[in-house]
Order: sequence, then C-alpha cells, then structure tokens
Amino acid sequence: MNILGDAFNIIIFVSLIGSIFSVLMLLVKRILHIVLPLWFSICSIAFFFIPVILPTLKLIPPEKHQWIHGYEIACFIWLGGMIVFLSYYGVRSIFAYNALKKYMPCHDERIETILHDCINTVALKRIPLVYFGTLKDPACVVTLLHPAIILNRDIVEQLTDKELSIILCHEVMHIKRWHHVYQSIFDVVCIIHWFNPFSWIAKSDFSMQCEMDCDQMVLSNMSDDVTEIDYATAMLRLMTLSSKTKKYHGHNIAALGFILAKQRMSYVLKSPSPHKRVIAIMVMVFFLSATILFSGYLSRSHFYPYPAYDAGIEYADTTGIK
Repeated sequence: MNILGDAFNIIIFVSLIGSIFSVLMLLVKRILHIVLPLWFSICSIAFFFIPVILPTLKLIPPEKHQWIHGYEIACFIWLGGMIVFLSYYGVRSIFAYNALKKYMPCHDERIETILHDCINTVALKRIPLVYFGTLKDPACVVTLLHPAIILNRDIVEQLTDKELSIILCHEVMHIKRWHHVYQSIFDVVCIIHWFNPFSWIAKSDFSMQCEMDCDQMVLSNMSDDVTEIDYATAMLRLMTLSSKTKKYHGHNIAALGFILAKQRMSYVLKSPSPHKRVIAIMVMVFFLSATILFSGYLSRSHFYPYPAYDAGIEYADTTGIK
C-alpha cells in the first residue's frame, strides 16, 4: 500500500503542475491569440509525466509514514479508474483493428500516384498503407502496429487532383511529424490522470495543435504549387462533402466544427508578423521557466524531507519519539 500511496502522491503533484502549464498554454492561445509551436505543446506531456523537483528532495520517503493511510480510498479509486479507462482504450483498439482488417486496400492508380508525389514532397522514408474505409473521418491516420491512411472512397472520388494532393500530404505529414505517437502518449496521460479534467482539455487542445502544425508544414513544403487560398478552399470542400455523409462527427479536418475551422483557416490565411513571433517566443520562455520554478518551489512542501519539518508527528517512529 505504501508504494501505491507514494505513486499516487507523485501523480497528484505532476497532475497539478501539468494542469497549470496547460492553463497557461490556453491563456496564450485564447487571450493573446498566439499560435504555439508543436514543441511547446509537447512540453505539456512532459509536465504530466515528469515531476520537476529540487535536487535535494526524494520522491519516495525512506521511512514509513502515517499519512499514507488517508490515501487508501483515494488510491483504490484512482487505480480502479485507470483500469476502466485502460480497458476502454484496449477495447477500442481491438474494434479498430478488426475494422481495419475488413477495409479494402487502395489500388487506385490516381491515388497511388498522388500519394507517392506527397511522400517525395515531405521526404517520408516509409510508404504508408492506404485503405478505403468508413472511420469517423473521411481521411485519417490509424496507428495500429504501423501507421496507415484511411480514406472515404465516396468523398475522395469527388476531389480534384490538387485537393486530393493537399489532403494526402496533410495525412502523410501527420506520420512524418509523429503526431500519432504523441497523441498515443497523451492517451496514456489521460489514463493516468483520468480524474483531472485539465488533462482531457490539454489532450483536445494538443490534437488541434497537431492539425495546425500539419497545416503550416504542408504549406511550407507545397509552397510552389499550393497557396494559402488553395489550402483553405480544400478544407472547406472537405467539410462540405463530409457534412453530406451519415458519418458526420464535427471535428478534425474531416468534419470540422465552425469554431475549429475558423481557428485553422485564420492561421492558414494570416501568418503572424515577425514582431508577434518574437513576442510569442518571449512569452513561451517566460511561462516555461515560471512553471519549472514553481514546480521546484512547490516540491519543497510536497516531497521528502521538507514535509517532515512541517509536521512533527508525520514521520514519527513506533516508540512515539518525535
């Protein structure tokens, strides 16, 4: 029980620090309207995993401690919640794997030609498999064993070559930038911190950040052939076609809600000025440093030996001597 209690004690700490950093990120994006780079969003994953403490402290106290008894019920609730969410993700993966086995491999010559052009454009070393399927998005990447691209055949056949090229480059860029890996790690974050609503908010925001990162990188790689207007038009076109299908769910590039679409298109059509980039870097460095310093400061009152100095009987031995 002591080991489980200590683990839960650490989880509470990193959950708090990760939440603070996530709130600061949302403040920068929603209030200051600054688009953050992907690496800054990845820092939120690190804060939810790695406790930043002072070097003189210990995460696991060497002595037996009395306060652990107060954690018993909370520990078992936390552990039970982890098992529930882990089971949910496991069952969902099994269903996705079974669905993928039923999908038809894509042998369309037009799609294969455009896909190879996209792979050369983004310099992806490994050619992903492409299937015709009916997942929640008409174009998406699934990550079972090896990344694969799932396309909705009815929608893809209505796209022009340029629109299809943009869509395929977008999905290939997800693989190139390892977005599927980061999002899987964020799934683990949410399983561990299931009790913390900010972890779920951070995950949703990170998914949006991956889309915007993809938009920027695709435009940068296809700048000779595709303009910002072409890219935004392709997004609107895909939204229009997706809304006519029965599988309309309202998020990501397949079927964006109006607010999410507005955010992405504003980012695509209006690049930030150099002055705003400098301000963004300064703000990011400040918030990153502030989070690390606050985490170190807070660790003094959370980890061993400092809590022992604040509570004389907390680490009392069995003889009753303080």
